Amino acid sequence: MGDEADLALLTRRTLRQVLLPLARIMVARGITIADANEILKEVLFDVARDLSGEGPKTSDSRVSLLTGLHRKDVGRLRKAKAGARRKSSMNAAAKVIALWTTDRSFLDGKGAARTLPRVSDTRPGFDELVERARVDLPAGTIVTHLVDQKLVTESRDKRLKLRTDAYLPVPGSAEMLVAFEKNVSAHLDAAAGNLLSERARPFFERASHFNRLSEKSVRELEALARRLGSEALRRFNEEAMALQRQDVEDETNTGRVSLGVYVLPRHKAAPKKEAKK
Repeated sequence: MGDEADLALLTRRTLRQVLLPLARIMVARGITIADANEILKEVLFDVARDLSGEGPKTSDSRVSLLTGLHRKDVGRLRKAKAGARRKSSMNAAAKVIALWTTDRSFLDGKGAARTLPRVSDTRPGFDELVERARVDLPAGTIVTHLVDQKLVTESRDKRLKLRTDAYLPVPGSAEMLVAFEKNVSAHLDAAAGNLLSERARPFFERASHFNRLSEKSVRELEALARRLGSEALRRFNEEAMALQRQDVEDETNTGRVSLGVYVLPRHKAAPKKEAKK
């Protein structure tokens, strides 16, 4: 096998491993091969137009050549109307929590998020928090969402207490699916850019992998990773929020930055030893 053939085979194996977690989601959510095939056609169509450098003007023949899609599919996809852009409360809630845990106006003497009234005459309340976070949803909607997601508790006197220092949607919810899309697609974007050498300066992407660990060591490392990850994200959010407040008034500022941290602890049963005969 030549180098090109070896690389093609390795790429197929790599894609299989990357697709395995996605296949688990598909089976769990009832997404069939027909559904997946249609989604794949759509994204191949989009990427081919991007890579051609001609955008929407890319010819059907060119898209077909780059992707292997039938020209009838290309024509159909070109005519299809883009789906309506959903308005998600996830981003708004994440921004509110990030500001709540980093802005000193909303912290107590120990640096923890204060319990907030909706409105206050003395210190900023929740409504002002939402206003400062610059989200496009009303404070009442954000409150309902955070309470429903069990991220905030509301007392009888309408005071709001934050239960977490990060936006963590309820498992299995639509918000969790949106978070999955946002986080995984950003990571894959960076990884794909590095793999394909699209940038002279690679995206920062690092990971640590260790095996042959005891269950106790795995638990200790997971706890350490959670502490370090939470602190890194808190520090990053604090700086990012300050810079965003500085830059947001200039409409020509369109830059984006994504930062993610993950830990995957795994406990595998040790292989059984054969009984001595």
